Amino acid sequence: MRRCCKLLSLLVVLPAMMLVAVVKAAPGGEHRQNVQESLSLLSQQIDAQRHRIVQLEAQLRAVGNERRALERRVTQLSWEHERLCMQYTAVVRNVQLHRAATEPLPFLLSARSWRQMLTRARFLNLLYDWRKNFEQRIKDSKIQRRKASDRLQKIESECRTNMNLCRESQRQLNVAVERLSGLTENRAFADEKRHQVSALAARFSQAMQQLTAVPTIDRASASHSRLTFPVEGQYRIVGHYGRHRHPSLRYVTIENNGIDIECATGGPAHAVAVATGMVTAIYHHSDDDYVVMLRHDGYMSVYAGLKTVAVKQRQRVPAGEHLGSVGSDAVTGKPLLHYELRRGHEKLNPTSFF
Repeated sequence: MRRCCKLLSLLVVLPAMMLVAVVKAAPGGEHRQNVQESLSLLSQQIDAQRHRIVQLEAQLRAVGNERRALERRVTQLSWEHERLCMQYTAVVRNVQLHRAATEPLPFLLSARSWRQMLTRARFLNLLYDWRKNFEQRIKDSKIQRRKASDRLQKIESECRTNMNLCRESQRQLNVAVERLSGLTENRAFADEKRHQVSALAARFSQAMQQLTAVPTIDRASASHSRLTFPVEGQYRIVGHYGRHRHPSLRYVTIENNGIDIECATGGPAHAVAVATGMVTAIYHHSDDDYVVMLRHDGYMSVYAGLKTVAVKQRQRVPAGEHLGSVGSDAVTGKPLLHYELRRGHEKLNPTSFF
């Protein structure tokens, strides 16, 4: 990245130095040959800058890959941190419920023999070490997530700086071509050089757009029939498919593999089959968190966040059949269903099929 910044600085400084030399060497009253030599020198410098821009494109692609890897790492660390916190909370709650029976001194003194007392002492040491290691894992998870976020913010800042430098270099190159075009009698030759500079600038702008753009994939097949919406009654899509900015972290983006549907309150919200198919799997995460997977016409529908399940595995269901009731969101308290649509290993945008 430091080499990229140095090269971009050269792109800004060299054209300005070249312009001063060319303009001083080729005033309006000098011979045509001096102007041709100046344009030839400009052509060589433009070729050199074209090579530098190709190198910058490669470095910017590498920066983009590193940024995407860091985004995935931040998401993974967030999930790991939440999982560790949930596990630790469950352990602490369990210890609190049985605290009276697990106090160290009464636990040791209630032993029936010296051998049992030594066994209990070793058990308490192991339990203390386990709690200490678990707390350290949670702290390490927080530190890693914070470092990854800081690194991602630094990359975003460097990308914005590089974009500004490239725009300034492009502006100075355009000014150089326009000024030399006014001095030369061979306007066709100057126009050709200006087109070359414009083409290089367009390539560089396209590379920067690919680096900063948030890609969204729409794989909807025109021949596929429309699907039934996965919930009954009134609804509101609160989480759309694709990559979006994190709601609290400024320079962090998150990727949604499906859509989040908020159902109307006031009655039970039900998830329904989008098409006729077979229930291939049912996963149970907790007491009120089920995941149902439905295969239909070469596609796979995933329903996450169900409170109850009304179907069984390998059961064939028609379109519109109730699969279960939708659970409530932990933050808003409203029924919230997460729905995904896949074709093989390919993740699709569900909104294109409804």
